[in-house]
Amino acid sequence: MTMAAGKDLKRGKTLGVAFAGEPIVLVRTESGSVFALEDRCAHRQMPLSCGVVAGEVVKCCYHA
Repeated sequence: MTMAAGKDLKRGKTLGVAFAGEPIVLVRTESGSVFALEDRCAHRQMPLSCGVVAGEVVKCCYHA
């Protein structure tokens, strides 16, 4: 597992890490909520950690 502290995840940003050998993306929304997803877009398999946070959602860098 890649270690990440709360201070490493800024508001409105993503952070690519690994858990149990699998890539995940941590997201802190503009309101400060935190969530984790598989680090890939379901459509083109692009890393969501390369995407952007818009309000309360993360947008794929390929799809926007």
